[in-house]
Amino acid sequence: MDRETGQLLSAEKFGTRVNWASHYDLDSGRPVLTPGADYPTEPFMVYPIGVGSHNWHPMSFSPKTGLVYIPGQHIGGELSTEANFKMEENVWNTGVETSLPLHNQQLNSTLGKAFVNGFLLAWNPLTQQKAWQVSRPYIGNGGVLSTAGQLVFQGTIDGFFTAYDAQSGTEMFRFEAGNGIVGSPISYAVNDTQFVSVPVARGGGISLISGSDLKPASANGRILAFSLNGAAALPSSKQVDVFDAKPPARLTADDAVLERGLQLYHRYCNRCHGSGVVSDGSIADLRYLNAAWHDNFEEVVLNGMMVAAGMPRFDQVLDSEGVFAIQAYVIDQAHQAYAMREGNSLWLAIKQTFYDLLAWCLLTLDELAQ
Repeated sequence: MDRETGQLLSAEKFGTRVNWASHYDLDSGRPVLTPGADYPTEPFMVYPIGVGSHNWHPMSFSPKTGLVYIPGQHIGGELSTEANFKMEENVWNTGVETSLPLHNQQLNSTLGKAFVNGFLLAWNPLTQQKAWQVSRPYIGNGGVLSTAGQLVFQGTIDGFFTAYDAQSGTEMFRFEAGNGIVGSPISYAVNDTQFVSVPVARGGGISLISGSDLKPASANGRILAFSLNGAAALPSSKQVDVFDAKPPARLTADDAVLERGLQLYHRYCNRCHGSGVVSDGSIADLRYLNAAWHDNFEEVVLNGMMVAAGMPRFDQVLDSEGVFAIQAYVIDQAHQAYAMREGNSLWLAIKQTFYDLLAWCLLTLDELAQ
């Protein structure tokens, strides 16, 4: 946009795939929707879904290179209108139906890794073309800083702080931070010494809901500062292991109850505890709850036992039957995770090979459809 008049000058696609609109009308400033993209009657595979190809994480501009550096993400999803949708206060009201394979966490995980990923993009705003791009295995990575020294800094949700040559995209620096990074770095000087500082802590809506299955960080949030002559080292930390316990007995084998639990979970729970009951490691992974928490599941969810710790109560939208269905679904997912950890390794490997091939075929068909 023209900074003085507000006139829209260009609006080209920078995402890996964008199919909900064909282009922007420069006169009206409105997107031109692809037929069916608002899924009025039929499901539509939308790229990107609501979190967008770029969300709140700050991007940067370098007057040295003339490039914009964008912390981006690629994530699509089949959207369809929820039947009998009813507006409810104080909860997520998207009106979108949730659809996941109920009994195949391994397949869900494989497809998630294949179809959901992040990137750091160097974009030329004059030519509206990509200069370079670095792939990321996860979405929800940190904001970007570009410096006069022609470096681009970014932290990642899986715990690395990185720097790249601003012109070529060559990686110049990588540091393991001990926790995920979603915040943005800054640069400042003290007594003629330049520092680059970044907040380190995993969290935020995109990371929480993504189902990234990252291990819990043993270190609390911290601020890290770097300089050319910096010599400090992070204190050693012990890996938090929450994966030893065998899950409690299943509450039911009734698929109707489990399906209801899936739907209720993804309406009320997944934006904090993760899609498919897979946490990003910054908040409790419900698949690994011990018996005491399962004994008090309804007290926590309905009666607000943990409100003081930040866990809201849901008695305004749920009843005991609904909580039972959610807990049954959570425990079912816990058993699937346990089977993936402790099951027959050969059979799991055979299934993984098949799922990887399926994911490759679906990705190939998806690319051909673009």
